[in-house]
This record gives sequence, C-alpha cells and structure tokens, in this order.
Amino acid sequence: MSSLLGPVTDADQRRSQRRRHVLLGEFLDLMDERELPLLSWKVGDHALVGEAHQFSSADRRRAYREWVTALGLEEWAPSTSDTGRTHLHAVAENWRGRSVPVVVVADVWDNDEDGES
Repeated sequence: MSSLLGPVTDADQRRSQRRRHVLLGEFLDLMDERELPLLSWKVGDHALVGEAHQFSSADRRRAYREWVTALGLEEWAPSTSDTGRTHLHAVAENWRGRSVPVVVVADVWDNDEDGES
C-alpha cells in the first residue's frame, strides 16, 4: 500500500489506528449523551465500522437510522439479495475532517418474525 508521498509506514498505520480509537471513545460518549442504541464497533484497518445487531429487523433498522442521523453519514442505496436480506450501508470517507473513514451497517430481512423489516 502506498500514498502520493510514498509507501505507508507502520508509524502511519499506528497513527491512523489511534485516531480511530479516539473517535470510537467519542462515539461511545455520544451514545450515552443522546441515548443512542448499541452498535457493535470494529476498529478496522481502513475504517471505524459500527454494525447494528439488535434482535429484530425493525430494531436493527431503527438503530442504523439513529446512528446515521447522529453522525451525518451518507447512505448508499440498499442492496437486497434473493434470500430477502437487505444490507443498509452509510459512510463518511473523512468524518468531519478527522482523517477517519466511518461506516455504519445493518442487515434486515423481509421475512423477520416480528413482521417488520
């Protein structure tokens, strides 16, 4: 992997990971302040990723929507598979100029037992 300024170094990657960790702490504070639903967060190699894992599709969709709104993310078009699973995906390539890509996702099913999706 490289950039316009040359190869990405281990030090570059460590700084990026630290930025993602700091931002995750801020998101957890935001969750408490605004009483946002829980997401499962992953500090990945290329982004900070939150995933809704609530029991019902309706609750996953609601959690996804609340976080997308709170963070001001750009939604991609949902994709639905032939199994009835719809993947919801929203991103910010450089969240508020912080040099951290942020992604929030959720998978919902048309035939969820709660009657909603």
